[in-house]
Amino acid sequence: MRVPPQRARGRNVDRIVVILLAVAAGAYLLPLRRFGVAISDDGWYLFPVVRMLDGAILYRDVWTYYPPLEHHLLVWWFGVTGTSIVAARTLLALLLVATVVLTYRLARRFAPVALAWLPAAVYGLVPGPWVKVFFGLCTVGFFVALARALERPGAVRFALLGAIAGASLATRQDIGAAQIVIALVAAPIPALFPRGFGGDGAPDWRRAAR
Repeated sequence: MRVPPQRARGRNVDRIVVILLAVAAGAYLLPLRRFGVAISDDGWYLFPVVRMLDGAILYRDVWTYYPPLEHHLLVWWFGVTGTSIVAARTLLALLLVATVVLTYRLARRFAPVALAWLPAAVYGLVPGPWVKVFFGLCTVGFFVALARALERPGAVRFALLGAIAGASLATRQDIGAAQIVIALVAAPIPALFPRGFGGDGAPDWRRAAR
């Protein structure tokens, strides 16, 4: 199906904004890898990872309140980069960049380009403790996937929604549980609105929210 020229131009603008946000966020965040606001937070999540690299079994030999996904991700990451706090914060910076991009993609569904970049830019400038990026990424990613599933319902999009909810549950229990509830509530919506909500920009979502 041929895309109308105006819609194609809008998509091209969105791609350019996404690239600019990603480059700007990376240029801003990556040099800050060596400067932690609360370095004790880094030790809190890195200690179990270092123990796991030494052969300890998570929850048996070393305890943490959080589910295991981020720890296993860091074990894999250290296997690629070597074990260091700078390597860990490099991964966190890359995840922050991904969250900035997803924040724009979510905001774009409710606002024009001129406004949608603002929440993404604010988050990139003041992301809070970097160690919380897993929670933010899972949350924003879930709502982007939810919007896509409602815009154009399909098995693949709802499967992705469920996969992200599962990843969130393996990252933080309360966030994952809330997402599972939201996904279950959203599942029957395509039966009520078979055509979805459009998916080609903010106006469709603004009308749906009225």
